[in-house]
Amino acid sequence: MAEFPDTAFGKFAMQTGLPRRFNMRLASHDYTTPGHYFITVCTGRRRPILGWLESDGMHLSKPGAAVEAAWRDLLNHRDTIQLGEFVVMPDHIHGIITISDADRSGNAHRPSLGAVVSGFKSSAARQINRLRNMPGAAVWQRGYYDRIIPNETALGHVRRYIAMNPERAVDHMLSTGMLRA
Repeated sequence: MAEFPDTAFGKFAMQTGLPRRFNMRLASHDYTTPGHYFITVCTGRRRPILGWLESDGMHLSKPGAAVEAAWRDLLNHRDTIQLGEFVVMPDHIHGIITISDADRSGNAHRPSLGAVVSGFKSSAARQINRLRNMPGAAVWQRGYYDRIIPNETALGHVRRYIAMNPERAVDHMLSTGMLRA
């Protein structure tokens, strides 16, 4: 078993054999800072509930369409964000969230990236659970992955990565025989 720091949780984890969760956010970064952020959110247990891949690309299920709608709906609740490239895959989503200096009325209050992602995940989960008639069921993995996009060059790379994600997945599945043309 891995070494745990000498903390109450570390001792608890060692005694119970539970895995230790690590904070994936940069401790030195203020996630309300204006800028571009690349996020990835995965379904619980990476279940492919959001759609399926065929040789012609990604096809959204009803839950996948609900996720896409929840993404677009973020703009109705947050004045200080813009949404960039976005893609729904069978078991995860990728998107770009830009936090602005101020909202449309000049208010400088900015939500944290975590608050925006949490709102998205909650809204999408409610819609998916309504479709599946499973109120309160877990839809997403805990947390999310993020990258701070430092400049316009990196932003272009991330945009291309997101846009090409379905095509790369189909190519991989075709080359490994998991999918037929």
